[in-house]
Amino acid sequence: MATLHWPSRYNSLKTHGLCLLISMTTLLPSLMFAEQDGHKIYDEIMQATDRREAGHFIFQRALSGNDPELQKAALLGLGRIGAAKSIDQIGTYLYSPQPDIRKTAAFSLAITMNPNAYNWLVKRLASETNHGVLAELVAGIGV
Repeated sequence: MATLHWPSRYNSLKTHGLCLLISMTTLLPSLMFAEQDGHKIYDEIMQATDRREAGHFIFQRALSGNDPELQKAALLGLGRIGAAKSIDQIGTYLYSPQPDIRKTAAFSLAITMNPNAYNWLVKRLASETNHGVLAELVAGIGV
């Protein structure tokens, strides 16, 4: 029977893997809490969206946080609700430093079907440089 010899890289990976495991063991409780908190916020966003509560505090909480996935969920929720009072709130995210947030904001404005959303989209189109965001802006404008 042949003996399998692992390359020296494997031993290095085993050592690094052990260090990673120890690091993850110390971080895991805080990561699990953050993940559970994120799921709870996401669920609250969906519930507020279904109830058409554009003024619900959960939208502001998600948008002011550092989690881009929760920010996108909040923008989409506000867009689905389509309330006139949400247009400016969504529109400010067309100027986010993160292209994914800008794309989501453009899509969210488009689905509101609100004439004021059109003004935000046209205004941002003049200065946007990211191709993905530009595509979302053009689609939202209906060009």
